[in-house]
Formats: sequence, C-alpha cells, structure tokens
Amino acid sequence: MRPPPSTPPLSSNPQPSEGEATEDLSAGAWDPRDAPVARPSGGRLGLGILLMSGGGLIVAGGVIFAILSLGSLYNRTVADPLGLPDGTEKQAQASMYRGVTIAGVGVIPMIAGVFLTRRATARSAAAKRREKSSF
Repeated sequence: MRPPPSTPPLSSNPQPSEGEATEDLSAGAWDPRDAPVARPSGGRLGLGILLMSGGGLIVAGGVIFAILSLGSLYNRTVADPLGLPDGTEKQAQASMYRGVTIAGVGVIPMIAGVFLTRRATARSAAAKRREKSSF
C-alpha cells in the first residue's frame, strides 16, 4: 500500500514570499466557464421514447386486429360464399371497429411521446449551441 501524497502545509499568509513564484492567471489558469455544463438527465427523452414506442405498439396491435378481422371475413367468404350465416358482415364490422378504437387509444401516448422526444432533442441542441457560442 502506497502512502498518501504529501500536501504542502497551509500557511496563514496568503501573500507569496519573496522567492516563491506567483501563478499567472492569464495563461492556463482555471476559468469557471471551463467547468462541465450540467446536462439534462434524459428523463424527458427516455419517457418520450417509451411513450412513443408503447403507443406505436398499441396502434400496430389495433391495426393488425382490424386487418385480421377483415381477412377472416374474406377467407370465410371465399371458402363458402353461400354458407355464411346472416350477420357475419356486421360481426366483422364490429370487430374491425374494435381494432380501430384500440389503435385510436394508442395514438394518444404516441403523439405525447413524439412531442416529448422532440422537445428534449431541441433543448439538447440549443444547449450545445449555447455552449459553443459562450467560448
């Protein structure tokens, strides 16, 4: 185990002694503008992506459900055109409306996710532009 590095003793006199070199503040000194800039935590971006993808999955599920209902009606009609019971088209129509309603519910979080994602990326781009222009 290595010993800790030794630090020079603190003096109560902040003025440098005669033989001591002074630090040139104009060349290479620490500047508060060089401090790292606090970045957003990414919560809005993460939430936006989550809402957008979740809403997209709900929309896709609703659309697939509606298309499968239509495909089922088509397959039954092609297989036995005269053997379909009355009201089959109405049942398929209700099933397709159910799928479209599910897709419509999924559009709401998807749009909210799009807005959150765009806002987070716009804020990040603006922060980068401000950071470049401040130096």
